[in-house]
Amino acid sequence: MAMDCYAPPPDHTCDIWQAGDSIVPANAIPLGDSRPYFYIKIVATFTTYSESEDGDTDVVESEERVKTFLVPLDRLVGSDASWPAISDMLSAVNVPIGVQYNMMHEIDEYLGSVAGDRGNAVAKVVPMIVSISVEDYVEDNSDDDDGGDDYVVLRESMNEPVVAQVPASKAAVAGLETVSASVEGGDLANKECAICQEEIVVGSTDQMVKRLPCAHVFHGSCVIRWFGMSCFCPLCRFPLPTL
Repeated sequence: MAMDCYAPPPDHTCDIWQAGDSIVPANAIPLGDSRPYFYIKIVATFTTYSESEDGDTDVVESEERVKTFLVPLDRLVGSDASWPAISDMLSAVNVPIGVQYNMMHEIDEYLGSVAGDRGNAVAKVVPMIVSISVEDYVEDNSDDDDGGDDYVVLRESMNEPVVAQVPASKAAVAGLETVSASVEGGDLANKECAICQEEIVVGSTDQMVKRLPCAHVFHGSCVIRWFGMSCFCPLCRFPLPTL
């Protein structure tokens, strides 16, 4: 059964499900390696639309990128390295960094649930498919003298390599402000953690809240894992000091 990775504005979607063994190549596991693996096939579709002043929408460009990954199960389940590993896979198919964090959180959770399924307890390889759609819109400037430039820029940007992420320094993360229980919800810059998409409850005994210098707030456990792989605020790209 497919799982909806997240429900942001209509620009991006992500579905993940356990596939059949037929997608796994023969001899995928190195000889003598007894570890269980995930075999993950990511299919990413990038579509750009032009929208006219009349509200008409046309497809300007569409491209599909497909890559497969063989990853040890223990690197993606119960490990602090899971988010960086998932981000590396998404970056390999050029999914923009700015839309990755929701996908990473949900893919991480789904892989954990699949690994805990009794039916996969003795599986040597667990095949997974991740289907991603990333959409973008540009204004239809066909009536302008230089109207074609937007499309050229778009094609170039779609083919740009994704810049590798750099983690924030441990000192910078440790120094993040913990929001006290006396703070009212209306005083928060955002009321939902952009990483896990769950409500932020100040004063909760189950989850501390951390505030960044840019004023955005997140669940403490979420932001610690995020800054272990990226130095940028997930909402505004404010940079923390790096290693």
